[in-house]
Amino acid sequence: MLPPIVDTMIGACKHTASAITRDFMEIEKLQVSHKSIGNFVTNADLKAEKLLINTLRHARPSYEMLVEESGFVPASQASNTKQSVRYRWIVDPIDGTSNFIHGHPCFGISIALERVAYDEEWVNSNLPIFSKRVIAGVIYLPVTREVYWAERGSGAYHINNNGVQSRLRAATPRSNYNEMLAGTLLTNETSQEYAALYQKFSSQYCKFRVSGCVVSDLGLLASGKLDFVFYDKLHLWDIAAGMIILKEAHYTVSTFQPKVEYTQQPAKSDQDISERDSMTIYGFIAGPAHTLSTATK
Repeated sequence: MLPPIVDTMIGACKHTASAITRDFMEIEKLQVSHKSIGNFVTNADLKAEKLLINTLRHARPSYEMLVEESGFVPASQASNTKQSVRYRWIVDPIDGTSNFIHGHPCFGISIALERVAYDEEWVNSNLPIFSKRVIAGVIYLPVTREVYWAERGSGAYHINNNGVQSRLRAATPRSNYNEMLAGTLLTNETSQEYAALYQKFSSQYCKFRVSGCVVSDLGLLASGKLDFVFYDKLHLWDIAAGMIILKEAHYTVSTFQPKVEYTQQPAKSDQDISERDSMTIYGFIAGPAHTLSTATK
């Protein structure tokens, strides 16, 4: 039996997936606009976001949200001030939008749940501290109907398209980079640190896989189908769910470029939430502890 909070998250993902899968099957009708160079938003993104917000709000009205397109969304119902903690959903409605608009099946939905002390700010530049505040995560791949999920202290799991669940555990690391598959993203501009690491792995004949969907990569790593992943720049919603899944499967999550950039998000109401900035993670890397220790030397 699934933990209640995980059941809620998977239900929200599946409800949303049924809607966007119809759009995926009629891809030529999608309305696409540019957010920035190489960065797109579709009416399917916005539909998925609205469905997820409404579903999660109905399930937990006192929880706040961080959503990719809308930014920070306040709770629809005030929480009990006697409570010692607050909760926030971190949601990526469609990760892999470029794939989606090309009819490529590699895209996913990601939901994480973060918990902080009642008087604590959401923002924290320390990735290890943040990773301890995420208490549950779900990744759902609509085309293959696969689920990856984890709850703190309960382990990490994969549910295949037949509904069969299996526990995820870190794979035994391979000894040579020329035997490894690494997930990454290639962009027009990269940091010197990322370029140096890419060159290091390339010179040792590591094989790269660029799926265009980070949440899929993190699921593949958790299930042992990739050996490690590394990225130059990601956002919180890209990694929040995958991070707890990996940690509960006993993988190591770290950074090779410990820099965090804050991006001011517009408030969605008169509530003073402008100080709760989005985190951009630089130099995210994850895999078996031994692999990462040699990679970052």
